[in-house]
Amino acid sequence: MTTTICVEHIDETKDYIDDGTEGGPPPPSGTTEIIVTQQAQIKQDSLRKHFPCASKLIIDSLLKNPAYAEFVSAFTTNLKPDLNWDDKVLPWNEAIPNSTIKNYQTGLTSTDGRSATIYLSDDALRNSSQLLIAATAIHETLHAYINFVIETSYRDNGFLPTDYNPNASWITAIDMWGDLRDTPSNTRDHSEMIGDYFSKAISILKTWDSGQHTDKEYCEAMLFGLDNGSDGSPFQRQALKAQFDALVVKYGLTDTDLSIFNTNNLNATTGKLPNNCN
Repeated sequence: MTTTICVEHIDETKDYIDDGTEGGPPPPSGTTEIIVTQQAQIKQDSLRKHFPCASKLIIDSLLKNPAYAEFVSAFTTNLKPDLNWDDKVLPWNEAIPNSTIKNYQTGLTSTDGRSATIYLSDDALRNSSQLLIAATAIHETLHAYINFVIETSYRDNGFLPTDYNPNASWITAIDMWGDLRDTPSNTRDHSEMIGDYFSKAISILKTWDSGQHTDKEYCEAMLFGLDNGSDGSPFQRQALKAQFDALVVKYGLTDTDLSIFNTNNLNATTGKLPNNCN
């Protein structure tokens, strides 16, 4: 059997957006400076136009979940980070050299300062199960959320997080420094998702469809792509894979379980998004 993985990553830009928190030149003498504060937004215009059922059945439904709302609340503040939802052609069923594994990229998060745009794969939206699409939406939201937290730490605390404790253990300090400065974004985010957010992500996914799947399926869906640390060093990739493998064991799964789930849900025969959801 051909196994499948999601090679998913986050693209970052280093330009900060102008949200009014960074001082500019003073206004000319004798003039009145008017400061307009814009509220951040969660935008679905493009996704809703191209895949209305994805917006209605996946994103709109997730937004009703209080636990999920915690992760997107940052994008409704006067700090002016926006969260944009869109669709995009991403690698799908692509051969990987010297491997029987195929590359399926179900989502991509691109960031600009605190703001983020989440792209869901056109092929996934047409072919994958709603369960896997919803899991991808949660996964990519966590990328956007973690980026927001770290960008805010950079801006407001001189590279130190808001809860930085100078008296913490040396290993905590090293871990924090790695999170903020040295670890590539995809590897860093996936490590955080495994260590801090996985059980909450499963709970959100289960609430999204009112428990219509098994706990095993929710876990398998949220594991999809989490072992991808392709932007990291060999040591970082090995460390992430060890985290991932420990999580698989913790939830009583096997590599075969994951392979079967991925095959059945990437190109699903049932449970896909409908063509009309009015």
